[in-house]
Amino acid sequence: IYFILLVLFVLLALGGFYRIQEKKIAAISPLVTIGAKTYFIEIANSDASREKGLSGRKMLNEDSGMLFIFSTPNQYGFWMKDTLIPLDMIWIGEDKHIVHIEKNVLPESYPTLYSPEEDALYVLELNAGEVEKNFFAVGDQVSIFLPESH
Repeated sequence: IYFILLVLFVLLALGGFYRIQEKKIAAISPLVTIGAKTYFIEIANSDASREKGLSGRKMLNEDSGMLFIFSTPNQYGFWMKDTLIPLDMIWIGEDKHIVHIEKNVLPESYPTLYSPEEDALYVLELNAGEVEKNFFAVGDQVSIFLPESH
């Protein structure tokens, strides 16, 4: 019985350790939250990284996305050049509210240019279907957490 208790204790301790490590990773990763949904994001904040975006990717992990950050608000246009996966695109204003959404944008839509009618400072790209699955809408508040290195 002591052996069983020891094994249970070790398993519980390891489980707690891994949860702590997951929280540390989350604390240092850029995050975007809309409503109750949080995404681990990659940052595109330079001309080169914004131009590359998600092009060439064969998949985007679940609960992941890319956040494009601009220096000034504008009506930034996006297209699917060399993008291989369908995406939902969400334009976010300087006040961190959604100003425009494009759902299920397909790779074959290139060279169509998608852009909002209102200025945005950020654009979030997610796997297609996230907007409908989570009921995101224009006007929703967005929380953006960027570790100091970004």
